[in-house]
This record gives sequence, C-alpha cells and structure tokens, in this order.
Amino acid sequence: VFKLHKLDYKRILWTPTIFLGVLLFIMLNQILQSELGFIPLRNNDFFGINYKNSSMIWAPTGEIGKILSYLCPNIFKYVPVGEHAGEAKYWPWFWMIVPVYVLITPLSFGLSIIFDHKHFATDCKNLKVKIKQKLNASKLSKKSVNNKTEQATDENETIKLNEKQTKIQNEKVDD
Repeated sequence: VFKLHKLDYKRILWTPTIFLGVLLFIMLNQILQSELGFIPLRNNDFFGINYKNSSMIWAPTGEIGKILSYLCPNIFKYVPVGEHAGEAKYWPWFWMIVPVYVLITPLSFGLSIIFDHKHFATDCKNLKVKIKQKLNASKLSKKSVNNKTEQATDENETIKLNEKQTKIQNEKVDD
C-alpha cells in the first residue's frame, strides 16, 4: 500500500540471518538480566534451561525441538570443557545455526515464490535465455574453431598446389 517494502525472493538468505540475530539479542538480554538480578540466577550450570527464555535458544524443547535436534551437528550437543565436560547439553544459540538455515531458507523461498511469482517467473525466463545464449555461443565457438582449422588446411593445400605448379613451370622453363 505504502510501497515501503518490495518483496524480492533474492533476499531470502537474510531471513535466517536476521532471525539468528534476534535470538542472539534475546540470549544476551537473558544473560544480562540474570547477572543483574532482575530474574533468578541460573545456578552454577550455565547450560541449564530452568530459568531461561523458552524460545529454544538454550536447547530444543517440545515436539518441534525433536525435529530440530536431528538437524543439529553433534559438536553443538555436548559440553566440550569445564565442570560439565562431555554432558549432553546444547550450546546456547550455536546449536540453532544449522537447523535455522536448513529449515527457514526453503520455507522463506517457498513463501516468496507464492507472493513474488511474477518476478520469479521473469527471472526463470531470463535465466533460460542466458543458458541458451551460452550454449549457442559455445557451439559457435567450436564451429569457428573447426572452420578456422578447415580454412588453414585449405590454405595449406592451396600453398602446396601453388608450389607444385611453380616447380613444374620452373622445370618447363629450364628445359
């Protein structure tokens, strides 16, 4: 209505990036509030999710959490060092990077194609034309190379014929 934002499916990679940025802000806000005493302390276990924001920054929860946990690399599922080393506890925020990009990018792309279908169709047609032009250009360049080779062969044969004729004429003149 106000033309403040124009949909463009080419910007879909920004969607998971901005989402992760918002989650990082929520996590840092939670830590800051905890350290300043506005919310209950987190005990001695930083990875415990008992007093944390429920936006799955700290670990997957619920049914959707089970799906997300399958997409999370194993390196982000265990504490590497310290008092809780080796325990199965997710790294806050980091565990979400791969699942967010794997799930949100195709979802964003699908939604953008629905709402930006004309632009997508135009770009697909343009891509098709460019591919055809590239293929035709490569075929033409191969043909031109073959034609140049044939021309060079023809020129060599013409030169040889001319040399033979000159040689024959020189022999006739000598006789």
